Amino acid sequence: MKRIVLVAAVAAVCLAASVGGAEAQQRTFFCGEESFVTVTILNASTITAGLIEGQTLTMQAVPGQQWTYFNGDYQVIIAPDQNSMKLMIPDFGEIGCVFQAGQDAAAPPPPPPPTFDSGGAGGGFPVAAKSWGGSVRAGPGVEYEKVGSLAEGQPITILEQSPAPFFQERPWFKIGWNGRTGYHWGGIICPLGAEVPGTFQVC
Repeated sequence: MKRIVLVAAVAAVCLAASVGGAEAQQRTFFCGEESFVTVTILNASTITAGLIEGQTLTMQAVPGQQWTYFNGDYQVIIAPDQNSMKLMIPDFGEIGCVFQAGQDAAAPPPPPPPTFDSGGAGGGFPVAAKSWGGSVRAGPGVEYEKVGSLAEGQPITILEQSPAPFFQERPWFKIGWNGRTGYHWGGIICPLGAEVPGTFQVC
């Protein structure tokens, strides 16, 4: 079940003008499965890109490679005409994204944040689930150390919902896998058999 692990977010992609100060262009890149990615070129060597696996990354230019940026194992390659780009995501692979004319103006506003309870399926945890693939953190947020990576379809157990602030309208969950525990973002979790509010969808 190959699925993009980007967040479905509505955002104009601001491709900055050259250092000369020309007016910035706006782009919305569509990356499949109703997912969009915001890229802002801050200067000749730095961009931000997100949301990718629930986070916005600050990325640096690869020396000698025009329109290519990286943050650790993550990479963004923007086509010279700015009409497409490629995302390289660890443990997932390459994702192609395209610009669609007129999409910036037509993009709907994001929905209001939902309210989730921590009862989970059947009124309580633990809940059997699978991961769509992505990072496991030492705490409920991207500021915490990465303690593992899960492959798409990896069986996990949802242990509890974290009270930490939501990322893109979804909470973090404490999970167990292979005898270990950590925190996984709800947007890349699918519970088995019954809905758990705050997760992506039922597997």
